[in-house]
Amino acid sequence: MKFNKVAALIAFLYVSKIGFSQHVIGPRSLSLAGNGTTLKDVYSVFTNAGLISELDNVQIATSYSIPYLINEFQQQGIVCVVPLKKGGVSIGGQFTGKELFRQQKVCLGYGLKLNDKLSIGIGLNHQQLRIKNYGSYNVVTSDIGMFAKINEKISLGVSILSLGGNHSNINQERFPTTMQLGINYTFQKKLQTYFSIDKSSNTNVNYRIGLEYEAYKNLWFRTGSVLNSRTLTFGFGYELPLKLRVDVGSQWQQTLGWTPHVGFLYRFSSKK
Repeated sequence: MKFNKVAALIAFLYVSKIGFSQHVIGPRSLSLAGNGTTLKDVYSVFTNAGLISELDNVQIATSYSIPYLINEFQQQGIVCVVPLKKGGVSIGGQFTGKELFRQQKVCLGYGLKLNDKLSIGIGLNHQQLRIKNYGSYNVVTSDIGMFAKINEKISLGVSILSLGGNHSNINQERFPTTMQLGINYTFQKKLQTYFSIDKSSNTNVNYRIGLEYEAYKNLWFRTGSVLNSRTLTFGFGYELPLKLRVDVGSQWQQTLGWTPHVGFLYRFSSKK
């Protein structure tokens, strides 16, 4: 009984701090300190719908993480993207928590490539929050995003997430909207750098930097930092011969500790 009370209190404080936001970014982006605004990744439906049209293959991925090694906050995710002639569609879900605390988000996104330099996208989300003995809360929100190739080395991404949120009947806080601005700079073909700034309506500004290096064919090493929260990240990805990629990594926050994560991605051969 004592454990249940403590867990419920942790869950309540957790929700009070982050509101109803669910920054789903996938294992690759997690290893890059949460940089997702310019990252061409199957999880783009959660970070910048403008990137959906940049993916050429049908892809499906799953992920699992344990934030700060707290079992009650474990996260599972699944996402799929399907390219179209002039864009792409994607659907995904992220599920956080267990019996005492449960949060879920289902996203449907569409990205359109306007030309070789510019892509835009929109998303529709259904999100639910439930805390045992406190009730539940449902909301529908929307996302918008843009991705632009400035030149051969520099790309820019902008997104606004969770527009239209209402006040929760659990903690009386407004569903947070998040604004993101990111830049990708290619030092060389095998070394990618990512910089981003994001601000939610209920949190301070975050400054993120990430590096991804292809050390060998189909093997990538990643690292990053959230500069203002003393958070470090690292990980690696390896693509097997059967078009199956494995991504593993972890995040370390000075106060809260470790968040290990793992993901699997399969790419089909069909292309646009």
